[in-house]
Amino acid sequence: MDEPAIEVTDLRVRRGGQEVLRDIGFTVRRGTVTGLLGPNGCGKSTLMRSIVGVQIVESGRVDVLGKPAGHPELRRRIGYATQDPAIYADLTVTEALRYFAAVLGAPASDVDRVVAQTGLTGSARTLVGRLSGGQRGRANVAVALLGTPELLVLDEPTVGSDPELRDELWRLFHDLADTGVTLLISSHVMDEAARCDDLLLLHQGRLLARGTPEALLRYVLNSEQRFSAIAPALLGIFPFTIMFLLTSVTTLRERTTGTLERLMTLPIGKLDLILGYALAFGLLAVLQVVVAAGISLTWLGLDIAGSVWVLLLVVVLDALLGTALGLFVSAFARTEFQAIQFLPVFVLPQFLLCGLFVPRGDMGWVLSAISDVLPLCYAVDALTQVTRSADVDGTLVRNIGIIAGCAVLALLLGAATLRRRTP
Repeated sequence: MDEPAIEVTDLRVRRGGQEVLRDIGFTVRRGTVTGLLGPNGCGKSTLMRSIVGVQIVESGRVDVLGKPAGHPELRRRIGYATQDPAIYADLTVTEALRYFAAVLGAPASDVDRVVAQTGLTGSARTLVGRLSGGQRGRANVAVALLGTPELLVLDEPTVGSDPELRDELWRLFHDLADTGVTLLISSHVMDEAARCDDLLLLHQGRLLARGTPEALLRYVLNSEQRFSAIAPALLGIFPFTIMFLLTSVTTLRERTTGTLERLMTLPIGKLDLILGYALAFGLLAVLQVVVAAGISLTWLGLDIAGSVWVLLLVVVLDALLGTALGLFVSAFARTEFQAIQFLPVFVLPQFLLCGLFVPRGDMGWVLSAISDVLPLCYAVDALTQVTRSADVDGTLVRNIGIIAGCAVLALLLGAATLRRRTP
C-alpha cells in the first residue's frame, strides 16, 4: 500500500501536431482526493485519458495501481467519468446503469447503491436524455462508481451542478477516500482546491505546481512577498522610463513637424514653453501613476505599511522627474534617433543602480557613490521606505525633496538649453 496509486514520469503527448503535455511528472498517494486544476484547454482531459490508458503518448511512462496505464487488469479497478457525460440518452438511468454493471460483472445491487450515492433516486426511471445537465453529470459519476474501483478518475464531475449538489458530491468523494479509494478529480473552479488533499496545477501543458492546498497557499503568499520586495523599484522605474521616452520623442516630433518652430516665433519665453509641455505631460504622468499604483495595490496584492497618499506622491514626483529629463533631452537633441541614444546615458545607469538587482548598501563604494547622484535611486529609496514603514522621517522627506529638486533643475536646464534658432 506504500506504492503510489498513480506515477507519471516525463510524460509527453502530442495531438494534431501540437504538444499538449510536456515533461509531466508526479505521483498520487493512495486513499487521497487529488485535484487536477487548470484553465480550460490546459491539458487536463488529455492527462486523464493518458492515466486511464486511452490516450496515445509520445514518450514517458504512466503507471497506475502498479501496472502500466491501459493494462487489461486495470479495467475493473478504475472508474472513469468523462467530461461530457458518456451514457446512453435513450435509456432510463436504471437501465443505463444495469447495462454498464453487466459489462463490468458487478452485482445487480450495485445499481441501487450508486443511485442512492449520487442522489438520483427520484430520477431513476427518467430517460437520461431528459435529465438536466447536473443530473446527467451525476449519472455519469454513478457509472464510474459501479463495481469496486480502487481508483476514480473524474473529469470535471461537478460542472453544471448547483452548490448544494456540489457539496453532496464532495462529501461522497471524501467518504470514498476514507474507505481507501483514490480519487483524481479535475476542475477549472479554483474554489474547489481547498476540498482536496493534494493539488496538481496544470497550465499550457506543463505542471506548474503540486502539493497540499496549504503548501500552495504558502507558495502564493511567498510570491506576493517577493513581489512586494521588488515592487518599489518597479514603481520607480516604469513611470520614470515611460515618461522620459514619451516626452523626449513626442517633443522632438513637434520639432521635426515644425510645430515647435512656430511656437518659438510666438511671444512666449523658453521657460514658459517648457513649463507648458511639463504641465501637459505631467497630467499624463499622473494618470499613468494612478493606473500603475492601482493595479499594484489591488490586483497584484502590493502590501504597504505607510500611507497610500505618500506612495502616490513619490511615484507622481518620480514620473514628473522622467518628464522633466525628457524635456531636457529634447531641448538639445536634433532628431528622435538622437534622443533615443541618450537613453543609456540618462536611464540605464539609474535602472541598474537603483537597488532592483543589488541593494544599494551591498554595492562597492564606486557604484554606491555613482548611485548617490542619480535621482531615480532616491525615488526607489523613498518608495521602499513607504512600503516597509509608516513613519515619515527626515530621510523620507529628504528623498522627496531631492526628487522634486532634480525635476525642477531639469526643467530649468531644458529652458536654458532650448534654442530659438536652428544652427
